[in-house]
Amino acid sequence: MRAFVEVDHTVNLTCLEAGIALKDEWKEACAVQIVSFAQDPIFSGEHGNHNRRLMEEAVQQPQVDVIGTTPYVESSIDASKQNIIWAIERALECRKHVDFHLDYNLDTGKEALVWFVLRTLKERGWTSQSTDKRVMLGHCTRLTLFSDEEWGLLAQEIRDNDLPVSFVGLPTSDMYMASPPSSKSHDRPRGTLQVLEMIKKYGLDTVIGINNVGNTFTPWGSEDPLSLACLGVGVYQAGTKANAQLLYECVSTRARAAIGLSSSEALALNQGSRADILLFYDVDDTGCNVSRPRHGVAGIVWDPPAKASRELVVGGQLKASPCSLCPKSAFDFV
Repeated sequence: MRAFVEVDHTVNLTCLEAGIALKDEWKEACAVQIVSFAQDPIFSGEHGNHNRRLMEEAVQQPQVDVIGTTPYVESSIDASKQNIIWAIERALECRKHVDFHLDYNLDTGKEALVWFVLRTLKERGWTSQSTDKRVMLGHCTRLTLFSDEEWGLLAQEIRDNDLPVSFVGLPTSDMYMASPPSSKSHDRPRGTLQVLEMIKKYGLDTVIGINNVGNTFTPWGSEDPLSLACLGVGVYQAGTKANAQLLYECVSTRARAAIGLSSSEALALNQGSRADILLFYDVDDTGCNVSRPRHGVAGIVWDPPAKASRELVVGGQLKASPCSLCPKSAFDFV
């Protein structure tokens, strides 16, 4: 998982220290990437310089894998671009991934900064200097206002320059937060990246993620990736078995590859592959003495089994087991 820890003048490095401790505690069960995350401005405002100094210190930590910023919180477009340049340059110097929360608006009057990110990556020679580090662009709701031509140009720019750029849609928070001010209560547009279309129509590397669940920003939703895949069926109007398979990949194999943990592989088990497996039990989760079998990937995505009916195998070792209500002979799907 990729875990964002905030670094700013309010919390200083407290969140980072806690994140490092948790990363070590869970290392046998979960690969945790720590993002040193500047959610506040680092080039504008009263505390911008202080925030940037703290980030400079944080990104030097060897336990930090990713530099993350939110360019859209800066007070001007110039400051936003400084933010982007700083993050990319520091990532190259420190050999880290980059994760931008970018273009989080639904306003055609605002410049889409995705183009500036791509230009800066090219100008700084990201591909030639950083062979195994990736760039993630999150939210990007402004891009939902792009024309087909703009989407085509974006995909071509990434492809022609061999840029290791991935996009992550965050529908749980996007649908809750991304709406421009309006005096018309009945006119409240929502926006989140059309993840499946970006993959199938434009060949863009795109996944789905969860952030800010259970806090003031986004008080609703589940941290469960399978619940997110299920939500995607409705959000993207994706009801076929093929779409269910793609949604599952977007929270599993494709997601791992997008953050640089492994290459993207099909869901099928292959000889010689690392034994990271999620097992589902066919159990009675209704209390009516009737089991609810799910058949194949589509059944798992359309109606995710309860967490208590899952087992997690990491590197061939059982790491998490459901409670005793699951009979050991009840495996239904691997």
